[in-house]
Amino acid sequence: MEGGINKWAELLNASEYTLPRLTKPLRPFWISPDSSNPRPPAIDDSTPFYAIVCLSASQRVQDGVDRRLGFTYVQGSGDDHEMWSKGLTPDLFWRHKSRLLACGQDDLEDQIIQILEDPQNSEGVASLSPIKSVHGRILVGTRAANHPIYLDELDTCASIVLTSDSQRLENSTPTTLYVQDFYPKQHPTEFLTHTLPISLEFIRTHLQLPESRVCILCKDAKDLSVGIATAAIALYFNETGDFVGDNNHSVTKDMAKRRLQRVLSSCPRANPSRATLKRVNEYLMSPRRPSLLGKPAVVSLKQRP
Repeated sequence: MEGGINKWAELLNASEYTLPRLTKPLRPFWISPDSSNPRPPAIDDSTPFYAIVCLSASQRVQDGVDRRLGFTYVQGSGDDHEMWSKGLTPDLFWRHKSRLLACGQDDLEDQIIQILEDPQNSEGVASLSPIKSVHGRILVGTRAANHPIYLDELDTCASIVLTSDSQRLENSTPTTLYVQDFYPKQHPTEFLTHTLPISLEFIRTHLQLPESRVCILCKDAKDLSVGIATAAIALYFNETGDFVGDNNHSVTKDMAKRRLQRVLSSCPRANPSRATLKRVNEYLMSPRRPSLLGKPAVVSLKQRP
């Protein structure tokens, strides 16, 4: 473990992340259902360390697996929220806590679906983060930020709005593109052939104008918009963050990882899913990517119903 920590520290130091200078050491605190003291000690400015609270929803079992009561309990499985949350976010959980805790287990999944499909829960809180490594020419945000109060200098700012609202999909303009938000985990093919290439072509076209910017807006600014921003930076920007517009070069796995790190440095709350990152890498490194075949990335910007 000690050797692994040193290796991870070296990898972090060699990454594209903007690393702050620490004036105190880091100290981890492990909290799980088996913890005798479920609360870390009080922390204030005089504490001689930075507390890192490592929280696990799983019980600690011998060898990581426990077979009992007719089922197999795997330690760590409860921490994979992508598997069991069904798309429910922490913000939505706390907003609807009473409703969710009051329903029975058999009805829980239906309740989550109803919450996710409620239009009042689809926009989230307005947020907009410019990617500093490309001089703010690409921004990642939530759909709630698709408003003039947040998008200043509209004459130089175009927007991609990732949505499942069929009415909005018919309302694209030259500076605002509404794209079906196919999530790679449920719709991997549609993401690769529709959501990603249409968004990338829109970004490439608009960034050719000097001083122009493109905002990529999705439900929570954590997944889809982050994946698309990573792909755009890998394809259209050079090492110094300048727009070159050339997407005919090959992209390596290490290059894609570093471009993702540049995005995450400006969007610390982002949490792209494994499925999104896998499909983005697949697109970037595929020898049959449309641009590498001498074909346009998108035949038409017409939206799917």
